[in-house]
Amino acid sequence: GGCDPYFQSILYWLDENLQVQKKTVYDYKKKVKKIRHFKKDERFVDLDCSSHNLLVRGDVKLIFYDKDRYNADDKMMHVWFHTGFIENNYLCFEKSVIDKACKDKEHKKFDANFKLEIFLHRVDAEIDVNGITAVDDVGGD
Repeated sequence: GGCDPYFQSILYWLDENLQVQKKTVYDYKKKVKKIRHFKKDERFVDLDCSSHNLLVRGDVKLIFYDKDRYNADDKMMHVWFHTGFIENNYLCFEKSVIDKACKDKEHKKFDANFKLEIFLHRVDAEIDVNGITAVDDVGGD
């Protein structure tokens, strides 16, 4: 049992024609040498990307996957947030508001008290979404 988790960060914005644009700007799997396996009884998973220069702005979607050795990676859950509404550089999502995880009513994949915590730090520089290099989209929607 257990999982081999990683995540992707996707930014969304409206272009000058008010069309929704998106760009996958980060893939944890491509930044680490090896994705760590976490056993089912471990109390928490830490996907530290503080040294990866991950910059986000505006509408952000984080998609979490379970890396599969032989088949396509499984999408475990995803969350949305907007950087304009973050207070104290911290976000906490309870299981009940995490897409896909909230449907696990029997707690087979996610503990009843499961939560996702995101620790950020503010960057004063303006982030030009068009200037951020996209990574190859592995399994977007």
